Amino acid sequence: MIVVEHTKDLAPYIGKELGTSQWVEITESMIIDFGRITRNTHWVHSDVERAKRETPYGGIIAHGFFTLSLVNALLEEIYEVKGAKRWLNYGVDKLRFTNAVKAGERVRLKLTLKELEEQKAGAVRMVCGCTMEIDGSERPAMVADYIMMAYH
Repeated sequence: MIVVEHTKDLAPYIGKELGTSQWVEITESMIIDFGRITRNTHWVHSDVERAKRETPYGGIIAHGFFTLSLVNALLEEIYEVKGAKRWLNYGVDKLRFTNAVKAGERVRLKLTLKELEEQKAGAVRMVCGCTMEIDGSERPAMVADYIMMAYH
């Protein structure tokens, strides 16, 4: 894990990989719960038997936005900025869901620092390249540029 006091202390890492999180198993119950919470209960995410019969996945798959929602928690395993008083999600660019995550598979986040830019009021805009890898798969589940604002 990389630990710094101020976001600008990450500048030497621009263009470099910050690290990789631990593997997280995506269970059927996690997928179904996410669907209930977000009201996206399409059968490919909620009906195990139908998904076994009618898809090539052998069961239900995770919502793309469920995969994206894991980024915040997993990046906390990769770096820490001790002096940041608060963080805001600013946006996501170039988001692509490139592979289905099947129930029972494991994913992890690979993070690359792309940009740091000082803003007004003590903020730093940070852009990270995110790749959500699937254990045993060459093709990732998701790629995106994640934009955050750190306030000091």
